[in-house]
Amino acid sequence: MRFWLAIGVCLAMALTGCGTLRSVKSDYQSSKEFGRKVQCETYASKTKQEFKEEVRELAGKNDIFYSVERIFYSSKRNSCVCILRESSVVQGERFEDTQTLDVLTKEDLGFKSYSGNELDNLRKDVDKQVKSLE
Repeated sequence: MRFWLAIGVCLAMALTGCGTLRSVKSDYQSSKEFGRKVQCETYASKTKQEFKEEVRELAGKNDIFYSVERIFYSSKRNSCVCILRESSVVQGERFEDTQTLDVLTKEDLGFKSYSGNELDNLRKDVDKQVKSLE
């Protein structure tokens, strides 16, 4: 009887230890991801500043408004991703373009244009793209 009790206690301790190990590993991963998000915020500030400087050079040359739509850490890419937005009005019709870039590698991840009734989809598309890359 004592033998089975000892085995039960050892098994319980082993299972508790595995849970603790998983918890420590999960905490470590959360901490690491948090650190990457903080780094991305640093890159985000730098990217926004660079973008503002480039926009200043373009200002006055056309009637296009440029903005940073979203910057976020992508765990799928293990990188910081930026969605830029370009807005313009041509002959009374509004146009919007979005361009997605990997901030660290400067890789172009996609471009999409919107006009007329498609403008309602812009926010939904941006949210969908963010979710697909997070």
